[in-house]
Amino acid sequence: MSYWRHLFLLAVCALLAACGMLRPDLGDPPSPPVFSSAETAQLVVYRPRQTVHRKTDIYPDVLLDGTSLGSLRYNGYLVYPTAPADAELLISGKGGRANEWIFPERRLPIQLEAGKTLYVRLIVRYESGGLTRPGDYSLEVRPVREGTALVEMEGSRYLR
Repeated sequence: MSYWRHLFLLAVCALLAACGMLRPDLGDPPSPPVFSSAETAQLVVYRPRQTVHRKTDIYPDVLLDGTSLGSLRYNGYLVYPTAPADAELLISGKGGRANEWIFPERRLPIQLEAGKTLYVRLIVRYESGGLTRPGDYSLEVRPVREGTALVEMEGSRYLR
């Protein structure tokens, strides 16, 4: 009798797996709102989900040439349509909306091109100090390719 029970359970599991029922629901792949046209550029700044030793509750303000785009929370992204230009992206904890941001300001010169979207990733990393010294956090802010960004942004929240 247990042979048939096991065979039945195996068949049910195979059927559910074939239907995609056993996969975790990660949400739909993100598709940032498209504000750009042939004459405008679009900037997407995102902070992907990652394991960072309790640093998910701190977030910075994001500014483009002095204009605040908003606060970049963990597992979220900001979208900003703008005129094509050479600009400076600033990640800062000094703004009114930043929450306990512990990192120094980071400036990134960027080039926004007409009809294109530029993706910029912000990652907080924890570097273990080993047995002799405590670990430390570091911040990485850099442009990434669209394909990489869309995969990393899967399940992210659009922050308005």
